[in-house]
Amino acid sequence: MALRAVAGEPANLDELLAMIRRAQDAKFGDYQANCAMPLAKTLKKPPRDVAAEIVARLDVADLCDPPEIAGPGFINLRLKDDRLAAESTRLANDPRLGVAPVAAPRKFIVDFSAPNIVIRKVSSGNALPPFFGGLVALMTQALALNGRERVLEIGTGSGYQAAILAALVREVITIERIPALSAQALERFDTLGIHNIVSIVGDGSNGWPPGAPFDAIMVTAGARAEPVELLRQLSPEHGRMVIPIGPSDGERLTLFRMVNGELIRQDLGSVRFVPLIRDHTREQDS
Repeated sequence: MALRAVAGEPANLDELLAMIRRAQDAKFGDYQANCAMPLAKTLKKPPRDVAAEIVARLDVADLCDPPEIAGPGFINLRLKDDRLAAESTRLANDPRLGVAPVAAPRKFIVDFSAPNIVIRKVSSGNALPPFFGGLVALMTQALALNGRERVLEIGTGSGYQAAILAALVREVITIERIPALSAQALERFDTLGIHNIVSIVGDGSNGWPPGAPFDAIMVTAGARAEPVELLRQLSPEHGRMVIPIGPSDGERLTLFRMVNGELIRQDLGSVRFVPLIRDHTREQDS
């Protein structure tokens, strides 16, 4: 191990390993390690020198591009595209999708009863978005995720779709206008040990400008027209968004893709969703 080669057997080895984390910004790679800074104090060396020693002893050529040293001693790690592709193929062909069996399985039940009903009511009278397994898969697949994205989801609902996305991307920001639903979803995320989801209570019809640009946006409610404000929040180089658009009796699931600043539209078929509500007022067909 590179850390042992540089520092021997540090007492805080577990803490140092915990400093290898997903990068907060894709420009720094997929993972960042800042363990060189605390080691530098122990070894009485400049942090960048310690980082260079760690990098020189890393054996990750089959997994990552050559590690980069940034700033005072951060180590940036970027996964190889062909390794990601090979791993995705392996998982797709695995009957368990890469999920290892556990010694004591736990069962979590999410009630998606009446799957053919487009709009379901809960006791509060609020409408919940539809969750068809095939539709969730279609919308997720349409975004062509590679694991490095920051994704904005409009309409948390039960948290089912956000949990799926969280397993596939770097970070999910999900917005839900109904506080009770957001709280229940957040509790589920905590129970399941999902820690890369940021839950926000509010009106998601205008997206989340403070977090823009996003690599991908998924909207689980129907808009009457193309959502200009949401499109502005996509990354201009590679952003993509999937959203139902049209009147309630003629919605089309639409994929938007930004390719070098050009917006490309793709029709994915007929669907029917609950309406995207703006400022807590339900849109009505004219």
